[in-house]
Amino acid sequence: MMIHQSMGSANPDVERLIREMLSENARFERELRSAHRESLVCPVNIVIPAYADNEAETVHGFSRNISVTGVCVLSESDIRVGQRAVLEVYRLNSTDASRVRAECRWSKPFGHQFYASGWQFESVARD
Repeated sequence: MMIHQSMGSANPDVERLIREMLSENARFERELRSAHRESLVCPVNIVIPAYADNEAETVHGFSRNISVTGVCVLSESDIRVGQRAVLEVYRLNSTDASRVRAECRWSKPFGHQFYASGWQFESVARD
């Protein structure tokens, strides 16, 4: 793992911290996966449908990585495992979101007040 330095020398404590963070990320990325994931940060809306007395809910977040089978989303909400939703993923070259039906396969705390949730894609949402 190589850290590029653009100017001057890095503070050794900061360099150590960044190396630790990159090492943690590498361990996270080595989890068993059905497909290779690429780092990709895009705004994502998790649109949870209305059920019984509950209204539809939209959770805002960002993608962390993505593959042909799923995506990791960072948000301020803990998503229930098994929750189905439509993910609206905003791309660089479009003001319209790409919409995909997905199921939350896992959710865990990420830092102090954020959560990381893993979503398995089911189909492109056409409605």
